[in-house]
Amino acid sequence: MVEIGWGKVRFINYVGTIQLSQVQIDIIPKLHVDALRGRAALVNMLTAAGYVPYLIGSTSLLQVAEWDILEFIAWAFVRELHDQIVRGAAADYQLMEENIGKVKGKILTVPHLRNNFANPTKVYCGFHERTIDIPLNRLFKCALEYLRKKIRTRELLQQVKHALSFFDEVAPIFTVDSKLLDSITFDRQNRRFEGAYELAKLILSRMSVLNRSGSQASCSILFEVNRLYETYIGKAMRSLVTDGRRSVYLQHDQVRLLKNEDTETYNIPLIPDIVVGEMAEDGSERWTTIIDTKWKLPHYQQDDLYQMYAYVTAYPDAQQAILLYPRSAEAVEQKNWSVPFAPQKKILVRTVRVDTYENTLEDLQALIG
Repeated sequence: MVEIGWGKVRFINYVGTIQLSQVQIDIIPKLHVDALRGRAALVNMLTAAGYVPYLIGSTSLLQVAEWDILEFIAWAFVRELHDQIVRGAAADYQLMEENIGKVKGKILTVPHLRNNFANPTKVYCGFHERTIDIPLNRLFKCALEYLRKKIRTRELLQQVKHALSFFDEVAPIFTVDSKLLDSITFDRQNRRFEGAYELAKLILSRMSVLNRSGSQASCSILFEVNRLYETYIGKAMRSLVTDGRRSVYLQHDQVRLLKNEDTETYNIPLIPDIVVGEMAEDGSERWTTIIDTKWKLPHYQQDDLYQMYAYVTAYPDAQQAILLYPRSAEAVEQKNWSVPFAPQKKILVRTVRVDTYENTLEDLQALIG
């Protein structure tokens, strides 16, 4: 959502980049930190959540965050593509037809007679030949050509041009649609290129023309930040729960708030962002911890508490329901409440660091024990 006011444009619930011919807008998390650290937090969440499938160590985050978002995605794409190309470019066998002076493959009778009726020195053959001029590489070349026109950082631009040199024998394509992007399939021969393909798809699917005249090409790569934060926390939680005794569910939908006495049906599904289940001694599963992620400064509202109250009371085994906010530079007091008729059930307000994945894991580990 975009809110346009006098002398300002505000992007609500989105992060990413919009690049026009003369202007680029980077939308980074508002965590009351400087722009570099805000961009580093965004890069951390994008990579750890799998939105940008190229993992970066925490020591490299600030260095990578010096680039804008498009350049970061371009860097990840070129690095991933280069890592695979040096092992051998993606290739496939394609049926070729050629009128040549010796038999190769098999003779194609009909075109042979048509082309060589009066020329016994030629034979029209069909044969399979290994080639890198395949749809996957055409998409890679298209993404690289697009980045070559958009990237401004000299070092990164040189990397893009170097990667392009591997695709000289690949035919260019000038239009890309969702049908072409979704037509690529992977098997054991080319699966190692899947990460590079996902990055190329991210770049090519966000190429657009925003202005009505169509004269200024633009690229908009935007992510819905609430969903990104929820996915990021969910993946971090799942990486922590590896003991086989606990499970982590995202968008859990197994509990209803009310029972309709007239129809004997359960109504109003509750769908918390994250639910942690634990195995009981009798082998049954108890849903003990509920987490609702909130991408905003940790100033809870009464509606948030009503929501958590519904969760912690509707889940019979729930011990705690947690409102989880990203930690900012602003100091925030933790809050703790208990349900009067069930004091063992707690409603908590907590924050988690998102600057690095390691810090997020550390905070979540302290949270769930």
